[in-house]
Amino acid sequence: MDVDVFLHQPAGPASTWAATCAPGDELVLTGPDARAGYTGYGIHYTPPEPPSRLLLVGDASALPAIRNILAALAHDTRADVFLELSNPVDNSLESPAPGTRIRVIEPDAVTAGGSADDSSSKSADDSTVEQAPDSALERAVREWGAQNGADLTGDPTAYAWIAGEAGATTRLRRYLTADLAMPKERVAFLGYWKLGGPLVG
Repeated sequence: MDVDVFLHQPAGPASTWAATCAPGDELVLTGPDARAGYTGYGIHYTPPEPPSRLLLVGDASALPAIRNILAALAHDTRADVFLELSNPVDNSLESPAPGTRIRVIEPDAVTAGGSADDSSSKSADDSTVEQAPDSALERAVREWGAQNGADLTGDPTAYAWIAGEAGATTRLRRYLTADLAMPKERVAFLGYWKLGGPLVG
C-alpha cells in the first residue's frame, strides 16, 4: 500500500509523523471501507449514476483522490480537472483519456504549501470563509465556468467533486450551486485542511 501525505506548515500530527518516520516504524490506518457501504464519512465521491460530464477541483492534498477517480472513469467520460500545485513536477496524474482536460494552477503565495508566513497566527473561523479573497484555483474555475457552465449544468448526469482548503471548497461549492445553478446533490465538497488554523477544534 502506498500512502501519500501532504506536508503542511505549520505541521500537524500527520505532517510531523511523515517528516520524521523511518523504515520499520509502525502505522495504524483506520477509515471507511467501500465494501461496507456508505458510512457517512470518508467516501465523498458518490455520483447518483456514472457521470458523462465531470468536474474535479483540488489542490495537492486532493491529488491522490483525483488520480483514483480518473482511473475508474469510463473511457468516454468528459472530465475537466483543475489542480493547484506549487510545483508542476508534483503532478502524478497519468496521461489523460481523450475526453479529460487537466489544468495545473500555480497557487497564490498565501496558499502555497498550506500557509503563508503570517497565517499561523490567524484564526480561520467561519467568517474567514466569507471574507477571504478568491484563490488562484477559485479564479480559474470561475473563468472556466463563465465559458462552460451552461454546458456542464445542461448535462443531467454532470457531477462535481471539490476537495482541498476548507474555505476554497465551500466558496466553490456555493459558486457551482448558486451561480451556475448546479443541483446540490451533484456537487460533493470536503475540506482536507484549513488556512491559518486546525481543521477541527
